[in-house]
Amino acid sequence: MEAEVNTVVAAGDVASVGVGPLAGVPAPVRHPLHVSVARVRTPGGRVCGAGFLVAERLLCTCAHVVADALGGSASSVEPPDGVVGVDFPFLDGGACEGRVSVWRRVGDAPPEDVALLALKGAVPARARPARLLAPRVLAGHEFRVCGFPEGSDVGVWARGVLDERRADGTVQIEREGPSGFRVQPGHSGAPVWDVRERGVVGMVVSSWREREVGAAFMIPVDALLDAGEGRLQMPAVGGPWAALTGGVTRSLKGLEDFLTVYLGAPGRPVPFGGRKSELAALDA
Repeated sequence: MEAEVNTVVAAGDVASVGVGPLAGVPAPVRHPLHVSVARVRTPGGRVCGAGFLVAERLLCTCAHVVADALGGSASSVEPPDGVVGVDFPFLDGGACEGRVSVWRRVGDAPPEDVALLALKGAVPARARPARLLAPRVLAGHEFRVCGFPEGSDVGVWARGVLDERRADGTVQIEREGPSGFRVQPGHSGAPVWDVRERGVVGMVVSSWREREVGAAFMIPVDALLDAGEGRLQMPAVGGPWAALTGGVTRSLKGLEDFLTVYLGAPGRPVPFGGRKSELAALDA
């Protein structure tokens, strides 16, 4: 579409506190995306766009972001050769390198414009794959997205509302109201966080050319799964504790065992969360 433009971009220290999966993340405003979102750079260090972890040492971004970083063509049948720089700005800037392992060029049958990067080097210990979700209904959900427009290497957050799917499978996303940042060049490859579902439901792929139109487009997670050749890591679902454990990808069995001990099992609840000794003392 002529009026649509891929969101490629040309060219403060804070204390880290806390424990758990967000430890090491800047304390003032922490968000679940902080452990997943990354900047994609040229070999010379210029930020070209965003990406996010979708499995251990595997980053998802746009093919046009990689092409911009390496000086290639996003429509080339073969991926550009070389390695891009990758760093995690919310995790003390931990830096590593990425090489294309999956390439869906611009012009492919949908889903197009997707690249998966195999990471080598010092991935931060606190980095975690994003919680990927594929809800049946997206329209009307509020979203948040952090990208890196020109001049804002520390990141810019945009917010708005998810809309419906288009004929090519992408989902329209729109800024809500006239104020605030819109999704713009530099947000390409960024994960789109669904506030209601509390997970990533897509990846920014393009934005509308006219600045006064606060619309952009994302590739939904179900399409990313198709493009990812089985490599994307989805959270475990189902089971009696699905509502409490959604998004947990590590040590799930241990968490479910803990919940069973303290809350019981379906049809066999434990009174007061497993306080058997306290109940016995009351009955004595």
